[in-house]
Amino acid sequence: MSGMRVSGYYVDSSEDNQDILGNKLYTYQDYLNYKSKYVSLRVDTDVIPMRSVVTTSEFQRYGIPVKFVACDVSSAVKGKHISICTDNTSPLSKFSKYDLTIHVSSQSYSIYP
Repeated sequence: MSGMRVSGYYVDSSEDNQDILGNKLYTYQDYLNYKSKYVSLRVDTDVIPMRSVVTTSEFQRYGIPVKFVACDVSSAVKGKHISICTDNTSPLSKFSKYDLTIHVSSQSYSIYP
């Protein structure tokens, strides 16, 4: 899927943050530090189904695409827009990208029932 806009959203780790499915939100930093198996992603469910695994060549860890899971929504995320969960505000600008190509898996992520 091409033409995607990407942004980041900040999650205060001192709070008990959950995605819309009731699971813990995992940040990009959690993933890079091997504290999670995926990164929480806000999506428009009319474009990307909930629980979908999303990857892109733009975000990698040691040459392997980062695994994002569509597990959250926001009124600010509409159409071809996705937002990456992050644990601080300083890296948010590096997530802002336009015309990104993503790959959406047809299989749901297995953590969810």
